[in-house]
Amino acid sequence: HRGSHGLPTTCSRHHRGNHRARVLPCVPTGPTRADRPRLARSTPPARDGIDADRIAHCRRRRAVIGIADLALFAGVFAASAATPGPEVVAVTARSLDSGFRGVSGLAAGIIVGKLTLLGMAMAGLAAVTAAYEPILRALTWAGAVYLCYLAAKKWRTAGTSVRSMSTRGTSRRAHSFGLGIVLTMSNPVAIGFYVALLPGVIDLAHVHVEDYLLLGLALTTVMAVIIGLYGLAGMRLRRFFDRGGQRIVDRTTAGVFLLCAVFIVLR
Repeated sequence: HRGSHGLPTTCSRHHRGNHRARVLPCVPTGPTRADRPRLARSTPPARDGIDADRIAHCRRRRAVIGIADLALFAGVFAASAATPGPEVVAVTARSLDSGFRGVSGLAAGIIVGKLTLLGMAMAGLAAVTAAYEPILRALTWAGAVYLCYLAAKKWRTAGTSVRSMSTRGTSRRAHSFGLGIVLTMSNPVAIGFYVALLPGVIDLAHVHVEDYLLLGLALTTVMAVIIGLYGLAGMRLRRFFDRGGQRIVDRTTAGVFLLCAVFIVLR
């Protein structure tokens, strides 16, 4: 006998001692239709756990920085780096003094300094840098004193031939390289710029080496273009002044060095 649920039931047709048949209520022996959805919900398929693990694994292995974010970083950095500041003024002065070739050591020092600050910001060392503020101030004053020394030397030897007063090329490039690092690392606002910009382009909680390499490549390319443009401008200015005399070139360079020293102290 089947009940209203369509399932087998247990019932008794006849009752002994009674001539009239009596049908007992049907009792279903299996799960009802109302129970089936509940059972299906309580036992999810096994592949759901695998998919959840796969999604979590993909989130941990985040993709490298995208092209749009990289372009955003390069654009904002270019706008900041192209603004006349101590590094730009120093590049122009060095190009005005020694020509375009004399900018190579200074440019290398500036780029290395900026790459170092970028790495420190990505590694989360901004708080550590703030703790060593006296050291940064000492670097600032050291760079300013060195620039004042160069300005005084250039003013004193104004009109002297560049070839007769120039030091050896290797030593001069080393001094320019050190000056570029000091000019960049002594800027207390520089690392704050990276700390403010980086969260908009990368996830600082999951930083990869590829992110630093791509950002460093963009930074190096932008700085090379900017330094090249300012170096060419200084070289053209040098050629213009050469028509009027070497003394004007030297004293203009001395004034630019002195202005650069004032910039790095007041910023």
